[in-house]
Parts: sequence; C-alpha cells; structure tokens
Amino acid sequence: MLHHAMTVAAYTAAALGLYFALRGSTHMNISRLAVLVGTLTVASVSALQAQMTPSPLTDVSSAPAPVPYVPSMSDLMTSSVQPRHVKLSLAVHDENWTYATYEVSELRGAFKRIIRTIPVYDQKTNTEALMAMVMPPLDLLQAAIKAKDGPAAKKALTSLTATCNACHQQTLNRTYIVIVDPKKTAFPNQDFGRH
Repeated sequence: MLHHAMTVAAYTAAALGLYFALRGSTHMNISRLAVLVGTLTVASVSALQAQMTPSPLTDVSSAPAPVPYVPSMSDLMTSSVQPRHVKLSLAVHDENWTYATYEVSELRGAFKRIIRTIPVYDQKTNTEALMAMVMPPLDLLQAAIKAKDGPAAKKALTSLTATCNACHQQTLNRTYIVIVDPKKTAFPNQDFGRH
C-alpha cells in the first residue's frame, strides 16, 4: 500500500512539473510543489486505506457459514399452531364462519407442516401419530363451521382444545402446557366479528 502511495506521489509530482512546464513557468516554487505532493499523497493513502480496510459489516470472510434453521416443536407450536387456535376460537365465538373456515384450514396446514418438519419428536415419538390425535376433533369443528352451527362449533372447539391438552399433558408429559379458549384477543388489530 505504501509503495502504491509513493507511486501516486511520483506521478502527481511529474504531472505538476508537466503542468508548470506547459504553462511556460520557468521558475517553480519548490515548497508549494512539496506541500501539494504531500497533500495528494496523504489523500491517496487515506483513500486506499478506506478501500482496502473492510468494515465489520462488509467483511464476511471471517463470518461462520450459515447454519440452516430447523425450528423446534415449540417454535412451530408457538408461532404457527397457537395463534391459529386463538384466531379460530375468536372466529367461532363470534360466528364469523368465513374466517373460521379459513383458520380451520390454516390450523390443519400448520399440523401438516409440523409432520413434515419434525417427523420424530424427542427421538422417540412419531409426530404423525401425535397430529392424528387432533384430526377427529378438527374434522368435527370443520363440519360444524361449514354448517354454520354455533353450538356444535363451540362444542367441537372445546373438544379440540381438550385433545391438545391430552397430547401435551398425558402423551408428552408436559403437564405445564395448558391450552384454553381465549378470553380476549391477542390480536387487538384484527376484528373477528362477522362482516
């Protein structure tokens, strides 16, 4: 880098000498030329350092290779299943059948994605068998929603919630995970009523 800066300074001095010669100046002020060459050299070195010194944000050569994100069961339950259960519950209680139809389909899809993402849970449990537990009450709920039958939908929702708890507490021995029908919305920016 220093060699490059010296080369730049030499070219700068030659260019200035040529400039003064072409200008017809026979007497060149050496001190001015020295100050100018020095200033241009410092500027050149600074510019080179800025180009050659990577910033922590752009120097990815020392960054570790990215590790593919594999969500855990709790990641998927908390980010995909639980919000859909909440929204589905609110839609059923408000008898918003269009939205309930959408959310029951989304909840079913969330369970299917868990099966694809985590085929075996805790190195011993077949996830497909776990998810099969929720399908019968989910089917009953979907039928009640399709029929726009409020009491049947609420009963099926209660059955679905009880099945979730049976899976968590009895099958997986997670007695500390208790799912309930929501008392109020966790989504204050969304209206679940009929429209």
